[in-house]
Amino acid sequence: VLRNGQPVQGAHVNAKLATLLARGAYSQPDGKFVLDGVPFGKLRLGAEPYEAITKDIVVDKPVIEDVILEVSELAALRGRVLRHGKPVADANIQSSLGLAVRSDALGAYEMTGLPGDQIQLTAQAFGATNAFSPFTTVTLSPGRVTEHDIDLAGAAEVHGVVVDESGKPVPNVYVLLMDRRGDLGESMTDARGAFACTSMLGGGEYRAQVFPSPGARVAFALANGR
Repeated sequence: VLRNGQPVQGAHVNAKLATLLARGAYSQPDGKFVLDGVPFGKLRLGAEPYEAITKDIVVDKPVIEDVILEVSELAALRGRVLRHGKPVADANIQSSLGLAVRSDALGAYEMTGLPGDQIQLTAQAFGATNAFSPFTTVTLSPGRVTEHDIDLAGAAEVHGVVVDESGKPVPNVYVLLMDRRGDLGESMTDARGAFACTSMLGGGEYRAQVFPSPGARVAFALANGR
């Protein structure tokens, strides 16, 4: 296993047949590795936590020697989650790759083992701060750490009470607010009919609908017709 022409120790070299992991072994101080019991056929090589540059190999005889597996370091991403310039702790940061992490007490987060490519990133916070960040595109470089702070700009809130035609509060119904962009806020009413739709982008006109439950498809008719 080589990186920039130098031996790589501790890389977990693995061979996969289609999606099935066949064998795995760790590279030694001189970069050498041995995979025993590998099946015949076309295999894809990997070397975690690196990205393999030379990936495919055809096993057509009992012993194949002097296989060179070129690797490069994966990318990393770190930064802080902020709201009005102040750090937000315990925010949930998610990527389009499916990887998710949480910010620490200082609002800091870090993602490692990422491909050197563009990814989509979003973050949400609930509790003392109810806000989110829409998906943004971040460009990563292989072998480098990219700094990217996340501003929780989506923090519009709508609070109110659902009442029936006689003015009595309606408890345990589902309130949905949505604008033309697809931005939404949702809430169940409490025993007093009160609702709180939070973590919205705001700055637009939202359509209000009330449903018997979150899974219901038909909304109640609004008493004032709007």
